Amino acid sequence: MRPLAALVTVGSSLTARLVRRFGAARTLGGGFAVAAASLAWLAMADGTGCPGGAHAEAP
Repeated sequence: MRPLAALVTVGSSLTARLVRRFGAARTLGGGFAVAAASLAWLAMADGTGCPGGAHAEAP
């Protein structure tokens, strides 16, 4: 759980800077784009637990 807490902490401080620089609408749009790309990547998973299906065949 510690990596998640660290990412939330870093993300919240980074988001504050991004909102000041680009505005709320662009920051939200970027976040939604990253989330959509992540979901698309997960949808391509083959269910083996290995990225890209790169797993050794069972004998």
